[in-house]
Amino acid sequence: MNIETDLPSRRVNGRMWVAGQSGNPGGRPVGARGRFSQQFIEDMRASWERHGAMVMDRVAVEYPDRYLGIAAHLIPKEVTATIEAGSGVLDLECMAILQAIKDSVPCANDRSPQEVLEFVRDAVRAHSAKAD
Repeated sequence: MNIETDLPSRRVNGRMWVAGQSGNPGGRPVGARGRFSQQFIEDMRASWERHGAMVMDRVAVEYPDRYLGIAAHLIPKEVTATIEAGSGVLDLECMAILQAIKDSVPCANDRSPQEVLEFVRDAVRAHSAKAD
């Protein structure tokens, strides 16, 4: 293989290969990654059966930061998206009204949602009492 003649002489769009051309035409063998992943999972299962809870307890005591890091990685990333998607029943106008209410509450970001709602409720009641 002659590197000078087998490789493109110039880069196209910052890449060595033109669109549709592969640097590895043979590619990865079909199923190679799947076999590795499956074997890794099987090895982890066997290791967990031998050492699981004991090692977990040891890591929690000796390396609490790593223990919490592992726990954090186990929480699905979709949780945030799911919570945000739950507010989809409100249209943009309602969301704008809620944002305006939040913006008008002193230190709203430092308060719990319950405290913000109680503040709004008390303000509405005070305003209604003045109107009567």
